[in-house]
Amino acid sequence: MDAIIIDDEVTARESLKELLAIFCPGVRVTHMVESYKVAFELLQSITPEIIFLDIHLGKETGFDLLDVLVNKPTAIIFVTASEQHSLKAFDYAATDYLLKPVSGSRLQKAVEKVALKNTRWIKSEIEDLKNAIASEKRNNKRLYISTRTGAEIVNSDDLLYIQALGNYVKLVLLNGSEIVTSKLLKQLEDDLAQVKTFLRIHKSFIANLAHIKSIDRSNKGSEVLFINSQSIPCTYFDLLKERLEMI
Repeated sequence: MDAIIIDDEVTARESLKELLAIFCPGVRVTHMVESYKVAFELLQSITPEIIFLDIHLGKETGFDLLDVLVNKPTAIIFVTASEQHSLKAFDYAATDYLLKPVSGSRLQKAVEKVALKNTRWIKSEIEDLKNAIASEKRNNKRLYISTRTGAEIVNSDDLLYIQALGNYVKLVLLNGSEIVTSKLLKQLEDDLAQVKTFLRIHKSFIANLAHIKSIDRSNKGSEVLFINSQSIPCTYFDLLKERLEMI
């Protein structure tokens, strides 16, 4: 199978090529590309069977290449350094994804999955992935948060949870940073009303359900655990369960 590697890091490209030679000798890397522009031009003239696609490509992303891939029987295997990139969408739309640093055994499984799929299925997956990303963009919202020193612009996707603290509200982000504002929790709840992944699960907490890893129920009450191992209490469990079944 012919493959190309699209990644803006030279060490990542070389490492992946070496792993393919060892664990997937049936895969021939024909091109290694470092940018969106070069990849876009290249894909006008070739149709590889597999693309190993990094999500971050400078100012662009791997998602931006989906339009040129829709009519090609090419399997996409995403390569990412973070689990914060819509892995739910990848699970049902992309052929596979690999977390950096890539392991040989995981790479082998991803390539074996490609070998089992036919051309029609792969084309359908690319279209599904485009729709998933478009839907995700619609569900993302930019929030203007006033602070003591000015203001912060926050993408809702980057929010883990929001907590009421008396006369203030604390926004906790995936990267661990926190923003404190005098805006009311109810105001932020209204701002996020159209983003289906946000839900008030406690009188003092709004959670981003997209980043919940598990729910723990005990005699002391329920709490949700996020993908970064932080947790918050949940007193509206039935409402949470109902919403999770909808998204």
